[in-house]
Amino acid sequence: MHACMDGLLGELLSLTDSAYGFIGEIRRDEGGHQILQIHALAGIAEHPHAPATQSSPQATDLVFHDPDNLFGWAMRTGDVVLSTDPVNDPRSKGLPPGHPPLSAFLGMPFRDGEELIGGVGIANRPGGYDIELAAGFRPVLAAWGRMIQALPLYSWGGRVGRMLALDAGEADVA
Repeated sequence: MHACMDGLLGELLSLTDSAYGFIGEIRRDEGGHQILQIHALAGIAEHPHAPATQSSPQATDLVFHDPDNLFGWAMRTGDVVLSTDPVNDPRSKGLPPGHPPLSAFLGMPFRDGEELIGGVGIANRPGGYDIELAAGFRPVLAAWGRMIQALPLYSWGGRVGRMLALDAGEADVA
């Protein structure tokens, strides 16, 4: 599933001429607070202090706990977040150490019905982003929402398939 998300994110970055981005799933931590579990991360490998890339196993272990940032705003409100001046945007609280420079940002949450379940953030498109571009991705975001919802079934199905294969192998031996 992560390979699929990496491919989708790569296509989105290419289509929008964006420098980097992520796709993540909104979950709850032990305290009931929203967190963002990253499923794909791309385009930051060129930055010397980048924590991970899509080719690194750590990329899919990355979790954003602090919602006090531009994408956190999208998580709290469920709205698209567009910023053509992230440095001076009041919704932004700055960049963490090692983060690549940020000149433009588009955060697009996706849902399953009314439930906010994930989102995508892309950055540094020459000339920035606009609401028409974001609106054009609504069908894609709906499909990604369904994919995120299917992750537990995908994982469960894989385990069941392996168990059935083992059972079948044992039956052939007996």
